[in-house]
Amino acid sequence: MLTKPHLFRKVVCRATAACVLVTMLCARGALASERKEAMAVAHEGNADCVVATAAGATDAETYAAKELADYLGKITGAVFRIVGEGEATSASHRVFVGWTDFAAEHKCDASRLGDEEWIIRTVGQGLIITGGRPRGTLYGVYEFLERELDCHWLDESTEVVPKSPDLTLGKVNRRGQPAFWMRAISGGYYSIESGLYGKDQPYRARNKVNGDSSGGLGAKFGFTIGYGSPGGCHTFGDYAKKFPADRPEYLSMNPQGKRIGAADGSGPGGICLMHPEVRKLVLARLREFILADRQRCAKAGTPPPRVYDISQNDNHWMCQCPDCKAMSAREGSESGPVIDFINEIADGIRTEYPDIFVQTFAYSITEQPPKTLRPRDNVIIRIAELNAEWGRESDLFHPITHKSNRAQLQRLQGWSRIARNLSEWDYWIQYSPNDKFPTPYAPIRCIPPDLATFHKNHVSTIYVECEDPERTSFYALKRWLGFQLMQNPRQAAEPLLKMFFAGYYGPAAAKMREYLRFLENSIAAVDANMSAVKNYARPYLTLPFYLTCERLLDEAEALCASDAKALLHVRRERLPVDAGLYHTWTDLTLNVPAEQRLPFDREFLLKRYEPFRLEQMAAFRTAEGFEKGRQQLAEEIGKMQDFVLLDQRKQQPPRKASIPNAPDSAAQGDPTKVDWSKAVALDGWLTVEGFSTDQKPTGYLIHDGAHLYVKLEHACDATKLESAEQIWSGDDWEMFFAARRQPPYRQLGINARGESFAYDWEKLIGKCNPTNWASGARIVSRPQADRWTVLVSIPLENLVPVGVKQGVPLYANFCRIMRSPTQTLLTWTPNFDNNFHVLTRLGELRPE
Repeated sequence: MLTKPHLFRKVVCRATAACVLVTMLCARGALASERKEAMAVAHEGNADCVVATAAGATDAETYAAKELADYLGKITGAVFRIVGEGEATSASHRVFVGWTDFAAEHKCDASRLGDEEWIIRTVGQGLIITGGRPRGTLYGVYEFLERELDCHWLDESTEVVPKSPDLTLGKVNRRGQPAFWMRAISGGYYSIESGLYGKDQPYRARNKVNGDSSGGLGAKFGFTIGYGSPGGCHTFGDYAKKFPADRPEYLSMNPQGKRIGAADGSGPGGICLMHPEVRKLVLARLREFILADRQRCAKAGTPPPRVYDISQNDNHWMCQCPDCKAMSAREGSESGPVIDFINEIADGIRTEYPDIFVQTFAYSITEQPPKTLRPRDNVIIRIAELNAEWGRESDLFHPITHKSNRAQLQRLQGWSRIARNLSEWDYWIQYSPNDKFPTPYAPIRCIPPDLATFHKNHVSTIYVECEDPERTSFYALKRWLGFQLMQNPRQAAEPLLKMFFAGYYGPAAAKMREYLRFLENSIAAVDANMSAVKNYARPYLTLPFYLTCERLLDEAEALCASDAKALLHVRRERLPVDAGLYHTWTDLTLNVPAEQRLPFDREFLLKRYEPFRLEQMAAFRTAEGFEKGRQQLAEEIGKMQDFVLLDQRKQQPPRKASIPNAPDSAAQGDPTKVDWSKAVALDGWLTVEGFSTDQKPTGYLIHDGAHLYVKLEHACDATKLESAEQIWSGDDWEMFFAARRQPPYRQLGINARGESFAYDWEKLIGKCNPTNWASGARIVSRPQADRWTVLVSIPLENLVPVGVKQGVPLYANFCRIMRSPTQTLLTWTPNFDNNFHVLTRLGELRPE
């Protein structure tokens, strides 16, 4: 186990050609000159050697011996005995697994090796496989099986094991360890209740995965490297839970000057990083966590955590108090207060716990390195670069070295120059802001150069989000290739790809490789940031592209028709292709000549999609997960059917309304005194994405030349309305106003208690922080038993920056966030997105 922080800096992968002296697997026809040095493993399906274990072997070393014996048996058909080292003296050929005396006598002292470091060495007619604890020996066995015997584990239920009843082994001398100290890919199994979630430990161990993104690994797998309490990310809220309730100054100040805490890791607020008492409280809480974790681990017999995360919540603003803002200004980045804060915390435990690292984020607004501050040597900076679908800059579709990712690479290099320990939180999946439905894409070409670049820039730990296992392209390949390159990012990717396709797609290997190349070449031909583009508008997703995909997959299916497992794997790739084509059918086929016959129609795609989805669910989910999946699929199919109507709605312009001018001396800006019978009604609300809904909110608008009056009403169970400190986190009404369908724009939000926020946005959300909008609004909220009504008046001169003139249009939308029974976003004029800040679809209002 690593014991000093400086050892964490960079793990060098030594299993390269320079240190692999000679490796040779001799099956059947070995040359006579080689037979003299060859170690016999099996002959004609009979074992010629035994597997010997050390006295006092750990659970992982005992399991390593079993794995070796089992796979030697699968290869040769022989049964290999596992014996104690003392019982193996009579055997002429022996494989010594673990911390054996034989290994020590031959200068393989595993006690001097790193946690995951291994030595694989032939000595005469013996083979030594040993390694550091807790995982070195186990990883050594898997390294031997992969590199010497060509065994591979491609997913949880697909392995490659060559068959040879005669097996001899030439000289071997390998020593190595994985290049990254911590390695994990989030598979998303938790989201589908997969039968593999929590049961994929052998697959992860065999691919040398030591992170706990899919549940921890037990003793026989050598444990995982987990995070200390309270968790692995977004922990400011957890640390703030014990702050005194009467000290709001310990909480973060928002841009409007209000102190806001955090209900959970999403916020809505955080902590004040520059307040000295906050630092004392956080340090004391960290010590409590460390002590409790060590007591728990000692009782359970597990390694204690070595990484403790103290990081910003999952939102896009930090404390804006004068002290925090001054530090941010001095350092040219919001990371300034973070590094100043985290250094003091790290200094506070350095002497008492020299083996512990304190981790914090460089994420969202803190991604830029500070100008002068330097993280301490016992601090890990975890870089998490959101892709452009979240309003940031990075692009999943191109490597980090591509021009689209120039800013991301520069930030990585900047952190590399000042931080000793870096971690990378990477993304191999596009999320819902721009991807409303599956489409074919896979960042396979990005994985090798990205991991190599991370390693070159001193990244020591890596975690990847790679969810949606049932509907994303080449999901199994992404994970397996990633795991392989996390062990050694310097190795060539091509041999790995060749091996994977042969093992995973069988007779369709060449055709599926052709399909991947076509997909990758189509993406690479677009020399622009496509993460910033809605998936239906990405330039490569054309009708000719989809028709080629369908043809290649047709040919692949035909090739593996007699291989059920390979066929299942090929059909998995159908799902994003069929879904993408189905959802964009109207636009793609709009200009197809009448005489051109397509090989299928939209209905055919839907009819094929459903059974193929069920087929994948049946293969990977538990019985309970499968039943829930059927229900989820029924909803998905229903939405897909609605897309026909949705396409028609998209062709329609945003809604329009004329606002009656009805001067009313009784109102005088008081919305409770308006005669609403004269107002224009805003009916026919839909979800923000444009789907029909059984909810029937209604709006009413009227003006008197001085004020705009708004009445919003929704028939609902008002007793279930949720009000949150951040208004948009609960049930609310929101309205948006702009002089044109572009920034700047203004936003007003109101909850059931009548509390409100009023924001002035110079740019779109995600590209700036809002300022307070002096709206002058008068607001009345009336939650009743069966409905919730909001009455609002806003001076016309305040509505948009240029004011409102009669007969001159302005642009607006009115929205309702429902939290119960499920979150639903309702709107007067849909923008076919899942957020309200889409200005191109604002409705047109014309004051009479």
